[in-house]
Amino acid sequence: MTDSLDEKHERNREQRLAFVRRWADYVRTHPDAEWKRQVNRVVEAQLAARRRFEANRPAHLDDGDDEGDDGPDGADSIDHARRKNRNGDRNRSRNEDGDPRSSDD
Repeated sequence: MTDSLDEKHERNREQRLAFVRRWADYVRTHPDAEWKRQVNRVVEAQLAARRRFEANRPAHLDDGDDEGDDGPDGADSIDHARRKNRNGDRNRSRNEDGDPRSSDD
């Protein structure tokens, strides 16, 4: 049984890597505005699902401890991260060293 589980994990890993490669190619070959719209839809759907879950959270799942749930100034950490990401968009055209991307990137 371990062999089949290991094989399943390897197939899963290969599928994830293939998806990452396809997405990276897509991002390189399509305008930022196009793929950002698509990513925004996914993020918005995830945030909406989280809000629905939080609003309908069963009492037995609520540990009563809100510690770690809030970001700076009591802001919801996910919304805070989202705002931070929006503000960081101006850095998207720089590589990890902070240098502007070359046209062949």
